[in-house]
Amino acid sequence: MLNDTVERVRWKRLICNNYATPKSKFILWMVLHNRLPTVDRIRRWGVNCEARCSLCRNEEETIQHLFFSCAYAAGIWRDICRLMNFTDAGGIYQDVISSVCSQARKKKGKLFVMFFTECVYAIWRQRNNKIFKGNYKDANVVLRDIFFTVANRSNDVERSKLLM
Repeated sequence: MLNDTVERVRWKRLICNNYATPKSKFILWMVLHNRLPTVDRIRRWGVNCEARCSLCRNEEETIQHLFFSCAYAAGIWRDICRLMNFTDAGGIYQDVISSVCSQARKKKGKLFVMFFTECVYAIWRQRNNKIFKGNYKDANVVLRDIFFTVANRSNDVERSKLLM
């Protein structure tokens, strides 16, 4: 029971007081609870589908791979980390989540959590676009879209931090 309480508090910082778009927060909540219908989960339900990641075609699609190991996603995440002067946690799901949670308490924390949330949602959207529409945006375009969304949802003080 204590472990569940610790777990709840851990992800709470990423959802509560996060000014990211509601859709982004919902997708992040799904990721944190391992409820996103990634290919590995769909295959466990007995559905026959291609196991490889639709974005990079290199490995099986899991939450770990799709958001933190996939070359497409890793490039976007690396650019966001560079933009926010944040040391990348190495691309391991639990380490990244722990690092983002620890950033939530810092001065630029709210901004960083918003970037992280919008990044997860943007990657999920590109994955779905590739599967259902057959195309997806270049990582640089996605990064600009994330930056634009975060800037629009930020207050003046946070927006000024983006320009630093």
